Amino acid sequence: MRLAIYDVSGRLVKNLVAGSYPAGNHRVRWDGTDSGGRAVASGTYFASLRVREQRRVRPLTLVR
Repeated sequence: MRLAIYDVSGRLVKNLVAGSYPAGNHRVRWDGTDSGGRAVASGTYFASLRVREQRRVRPLTLVR
């Protein structure tokens, strides 16, 4: 499983999850920072969840 945040240009902002999780419900919180720990600007981002062969992408709006 991989959960990552991308900007509107398709650039990777941050990997939130990479690896296996047991079956069930899980929560992951993005703190609005990039992979270097720097705060990103307000705007639209995309959360991409990939599990095996399936991929789901959802828009996010970050407001500071």
